[in-house]
Amino acid sequence: MVKNSSAPDPWGNNQHSVRAPGTADENGNWRGNAPSGPANVPSWSATKTPATWGPPGASVAPRVLVRPPYLFLWIAFAAALLALVLTAIPGGLAVGVAAWALAGFVGFGSAVMFVQRDARRQAEVFYARDPRAPWLYRLAIALSFIGVVVAAVRIALIVGRMG
Repeated sequence: MVKNSSAPDPWGNNQHSVRAPGTADENGNWRGNAPSGPANVPSWSATKTPATWGPPGASVAPRVLVRPPYLFLWIAFAAALLALVLTAIPGGLAVGVAAWALAGFVGFGSAVMFVQRDARRQAEVFYARDPRAPWLYRLAIALSFIGVVVAAVRIALIVGRMG
């Protein structure tokens, strides 16, 4: 496809550099069946590879070692433990519902966020695997599950005494 623009094309594909084999260029030099195009088109042979990719003078990004996002696991642990503490103290229905929501939504939600962010980080080039991460994730899920069940039992006992 021939472009119809006057802007310079860095790959030499503009309409002025495309020639059919066996024609003369604008200077009258015969090209024969050789490939056409400007003389400054880079050759990608084994001897002429670029030293760096990107624009000239561009800085190379530093290589950063990526670790699992443990912050989300600590939030899940804190939410589950706080929910268990809330179910242990005497209180009304609002405290039970708050404990249930804290363990369910915050605990499970931050564990899900850990999995999502960890999967994204594992796609990075320099990911540091930690064998403790899956076990901490499982423990956070188990504590959140226990918090939800205990809070639900607490809510059921409170509602059962009301009527």
